[in-house]
Amino acid sequence: DRENAFTLNLWVKLHHAEGEPYLICRGPISDPDMAMYAAVGRLHFKMSGMKPVCGPTVDLGAWLMATAVYDRGQIDLYVDGVLCAVGGEPAVAKAEPSVAPGLPAAVFE
Repeated sequence: DRENAFTLNLWVKLHHAEGEPYLICRGPISDPDMAMYAAVGRLHFKMSGMKPVCGPTVDLGAWLMATAVYDRGQIDLYVDGVLCAVGGEPAVAKAEPSVAPGLPAAVFE
């Protein structure tokens, strides 16, 4: 689907590896449509409805170029021009338990 294809390119310099700071996101912070973030010293890119793509560990205090490319349902994550991760698997939604007629919902909690 070429109409929805895009490339996101950022120059990034991480100073610490704690937490999950968003480098850029679209949509509400609590549930963004897409976001590039750092967690435990690694770059990640996620899109709504898809599993996050996890990149390599990055050197703290050093500039790097991070690029995410989305095309035809696939996400490619590059660091300094080198392809380092590929993804695009759908996220697994939590299934709500179905309650049989006559049984209380508490049976399934």
